[in-house]
Amino acid sequence: MSSGIDSLLANEKILEKLRRRRVAFLTNMSCHTSSGKESFRALNEALSTSSKAGISTLFVPEHGYNLNISAGNVVPDVINDLKNINIYSLYGSRKWPTNDQLNSLDTLVIDLRDVGVRCFTYATTAALAARAALNEGLKIIICDRINPIGNNTDGPTLDPKYRSFLAYFYTPFVHGQTIGSLLKGLLKQHSMIENLSIIPYQIINYKNQKQFLPPSPSLQNAESIQLYPGLVMLEGTNLSEGRGSSLSFRCVSAPWLKSESLADDANNWPTGVKAKACKVKYSIGQYKGKILPAVKFEPNYLKCDGFSLGIHLLSWIANNQPEFIWTKSKFIPLDNKSFIDECITEENFIIDNLLGDNSLRLAISRKENPINIVDMWRN
Repeated sequence: MSSGIDSLLANEKILEKLRRRRVAFLTNMSCHTSSGKESFRALNEALSTSSKAGISTLFVPEHGYNLNISAGNVVPDVINDLKNINIYSLYGSRKWPTNDQLNSLDTLVIDLRDVGVRCFTYATTAALAARAALNEGLKIIICDRINPIGNNTDGPTLDPKYRSFLAYFYTPFVHGQTIGSLLKGLLKQHSMIENLSIIPYQIINYKNQKQFLPPSPSLQNAESIQLYPGLVMLEGTNLSEGRGSSLSFRCVSAPWLKSESLADDANNWPTGVKAKACKVKYSIGQYKGKILPAVKFEPNYLKCDGFSLGIHLLSWIANNQPEFIWTKSKFIPLDNKSFIDECITEENFIIDNLLGDNSLRLAISRKENPINIVDMWRN
């Protein structure tokens, strides 16, 4: 696989133009070239000359450049000891570059790894940064990457009243697109859209397969990415998706979980996933030091349906375990101009905020068949 950053680094004509510009890069250390070098290091070296440093500014998404900040935590503005480079977080109270930061730049390059699910925050960060940059007249280059779960779509389309940082794009929950196509669709009416260019990825067979690179701290292997579309929905409940254990996004767990019964039934679901009851030990988080009953999932890559697994899981547990609850939190809306920290509304169900729609929660409360719930969006 050759990503957009490989094509950019191979294009001397574009590189020569960038050497004469003031360039910012939005990326993190999970983005590598096909040869295994961090995208930031590779591009910085390619743009450096005897009289000029390469990249002047580094913007980073959730988890920080080094992927050492856990989910939901604010990333500090200065996260690295890189010399002669301004480093700014685009996660926290400020979700996109300030005018002052952009006024010192000519071009924004974006290289981020998405996982194909709308609530994964990198694409939203890229969109907000790109919009801000276009507003200031910057050129934008998106180095595109393949969607690791494919181009199929699933789940509800965004209900505008639930639009937030977690639910930003007007797409199905499983969107089936790349970051490049998401941004192109979102910004197509922008008056400066001609300043945005996308360098596509290419499918090339390499003899030497590179090792898996986690796109975030909790997605540590390819299995967790395949299961993410369904297991991320557990974050809207009092269940654990294994975050903080060795089975992060590969299991469901709770102190009261009937793991044996759940595993037996889960193996009969049409999800392309095998289930096995087990115990899981947590090293961090609310269950730190505890060992809880769990069900571990193993996807069949030829027919894995991670989203359907999540629907079946939530339905089964909601109908079989009285301890199950939908959790709530404050909802912070997001508009096209500002992140409204002051405008915190009443509590909302987290699952509705994650999905950008309340239809799943309502369907499960009506005890609808999970197959029919999945088909509600597919049809």
